Amino acid sequence: MGLWWEWSVYALPSGKTIDDVKNLVATNTFYGLPSLGYTGIKVAADVHGTKKGVIVAVTYLEMSGPNYWQVVSCAGEKTDLDAVIGQLGILHTDYF
Repeated sequence: MGLWWEWSVYALPSGKTIDDVKNLVATNTFYGLPSLGYTGIKVAADVHGTKKGVIVAVTYLEMSGPNYWQVVSCAGEKTDLDAVIGQLGILHTDYF
């Protein structure tokens, strides 16, 4: 079993909500979880989905004003995890 995570600062564009961003992570076929082949995608306090033996979650933690910590984490069998980690950087896309 393995665990991996990475964070970045995400600046929310004017007029958009964090729910707008989470919905794009869940549905965008070019830059979201569907583009990476994840299924069973759910939007709650985080956005999460599964692929093979890996579950990935993306969450946004409010800092101040329009700034959020975007945390992408995943856990699963080590061989499956190694295969997907290099793809997860796409989730740090500025969706707007």
